[in-house]
Amino acid sequence: MPVITTLNLSGRTEEALNFYTEALNAETVFLMRFRESPDRTHTGQSLSRAKGRKR
Repeated sequence: MPVITTLNLSGRTEEALNFYTEALNAETVFLMRFRESPDRTHTGQSLSRAKGRKR
């Protein structure tokens, strides 16, 4: 069973990633911001509105 990890750091994710990258000598292999997600259902915004079309 695949595991998908999602972090929510109250708008400070990039700062946290930079910290952990340095502190743990880690590497971020994948990063997708909320606004980059192809699934707009979590934003309450329909896909058509996300593409700039009116309902």
